[in-house]
Amino acid sequence: MGRSTRLSHWKPLSRLTRRARLNAALVLTIGLASFAMAGAFLPSWSQSEGSAPRRAVNMARMKAETLNGGLQVYRAAACMHQQSGGSCLIRSSSAGYVFRFYGGGPGWEQLGLPPKVETELLVAPDGRSIREVIYNGPVRSSGSTKR
Repeated sequence: MGRSTRLSHWKPLSRLTRRARLNAALVLTIGLASFAMAGAFLPSWSQSEGSAPRRAVNMARMKAETLNGGLQVYRAAACMHQQSGGSCLIRSSSAGYVFRFYGGGPGWEQLGLPPKVETELLVAPDGRSIREVIYNGPVRSSGSTKR
């Protein structure tokens, strides 16, 4: 009883394993092709421009949180938690998105406290990066800011 006799019972298993791998690859390929085809039927604006404003407001809010000490000590105005920035979005152009908003300690708006910080940021048109911190500091005159 040599080695060939002992390994002969593994041949059906190796065929089964090979068949299972091929089936798994086929299922994965069909699934990926279906996913890609579904994306082909979406309008082009929904794939790129539709999510850019949402990304931009999130990017701006997170940058302000970082600039002002983190969520332990800072919260951006409620408009920065609205889809596309609500009244905090002051300009949208080919240069990107400009957000201007107040911030303060946790709960400042709910408690009716005045804001401590004003932030103005330019976010890239795709919403993926901060192009410029225009202003981040004490609240300027109330006529130039959004709350």
